[in-house]
This record gives sequence, structure tokens and C-alpha cells, in this order.
Amino acid sequence: MKRVRYDGEELVMLDEVADALLAYALSLTRSRFGDIVTVPTLTMTGATQTVDLLLHGSIHLSSRAVEEPRENRHPAAAFLAELELRTAGVDTRLSGDRRHGGIF
Repeated sequence: MKRVRYDGEELVMLDEVADALLAYALSLTRSRFGDIVTVPTLTMTGATQTVDLLLHGSIHLSSRAVEEPRENRHPAAAFLAELELRTAGVDTRLSGDRRHGGIF
């Protein structure tokens, strides 16, 4: 489990969710794009919830590993697949801009 710090709040999520979120945020920052994503997280009591986050280069994210019980794993497969597609789309647009003399 990881705690991701977003706008002063710490969100608890699975390692793979936090890693995908940070990778997507980095891709958006490099391309100067922004997006809103609905992220699966856990509450302090272990209940599942989702949080809508605005990702943009001016918003800082950080994560740290924490020891948490893993028996209440929330569903993350759909979120991970969606972020993988979004990241690939941003990276494709970024590559196209570089090929054609863009500012990136």
C-alpha cells in the first residue's frame, strides 16, 4: 500500500494504483496537458471509495510506502487499464509533436 499526497491530503491506495497514477501525472506534465481521473482509494477504516483528482503539471504528487493490511484490496484492474490507455494517448500525441517540430 502507498499513501499519495495530493493537495495536502494523504490518500491510501494499492501500490500499482499509486505507481500508475504517478506515471500518468508525469506523462501529462511532460506534455503540458491536464486531466481528471477517478482513483480507487481506501478510507482509514479500510472501506473502498473513489476520489476525483485533477492532474496537471502545477499540482504536486508524492507517494510513500506504508504497511497496511492487504485483505481489503479494492478493485483496481479497470483503473489501471484506463490509465495505461490514457498515458499511451498522451505519449503518442507528445511523440507526434516532436516529430513535427513541436515545442516539446
